[in-house]
Amino acid sequence: MAQMKIQGNGERPGYEPLDGSELSRPVDLPKKNYAAVAVAMVLALVIGAICLNGFLNTVVFGAENQQKEMEAQLNRGVSLDLPLLSDYATKDNDAISKALSKAGFVIYDNSTEEDAKANGFDYYKIPSDVTLESSSPVFADGLESADAVTLGTYLPGTWRMLMNRSDGVEVKLRYADFAASTPNAAIANAIASQGFNANKAGSIEQDSAGNYAQSGTTKIGKKTYYWTISTCDLSKVYDCNALPENAQYVGITLRKG
Repeated sequence: MAQMKIQGNGERPGYEPLDGSELSRPVDLPKKNYAAVAVAMVLALVIGAICLNGFLNTVVFGAENQQKEMEAQLNRGVSLDLPLLSDYATKDNDAISKALSKAGFVIYDNSTEEDAKANGFDYYKIPSDVTLESSSPVFADGLESADAVTLGTYLPGTWRMLMNRSDGVEVKLRYADFAASTPNAAIANAIASQGFNANKAGSIEQDSAGNYAQSGTTKIGKKTYYWTISTCDLSKVYDCNALPENAQYVGITLRKG
């Protein structure tokens, strides 16, 4: 039988063995790229620190920070400057607006068509250290939906006056009392602010919803007006855990039917 002869070195024709020398060399970063890598690492660390700080401030310490910021706003020394309702009850709308302006109050007009139909208005007096421009979107959205810091900014120096003449004359004043820690104290403060005679008033009563109220009469000229002061916990009006627990929401109504 004839034998097949293997030519050359025994490799198949056209076959080239692999060269592994390229793979065996050390993998070293070129020195010219060291600076770019260092900058990238520093940027990554900075971005990571910023993200971590934001997470801690908003998630971990968010409630605590809001509490501190609200307390700072509440204690900044702004004055409530409650007006005497008896000074305005007998005036028309134009005269009231001029009187409020003359008294130095900056007013946001929140009146609607319903107020106009009742020949009345809905005014907010803004804090003395806040501008009308910055206040407008806050009142347009409603304080009830504001966050803790915004409430702390506005509530200490804001009151709301509402007039309705659809059935006689009824003027109201609403505000937050941070000095009173009980309903009785808030009512006493309101009586003093309006110059009402507490000795001729009825007793303080509590309704089924937990609100407290006291009523009486006062003279404006020769006319007799009826007043009612009601109060409840501020937390019932504003859903905010950062508000002082015992602060009171007060409403004063003066009417002549």
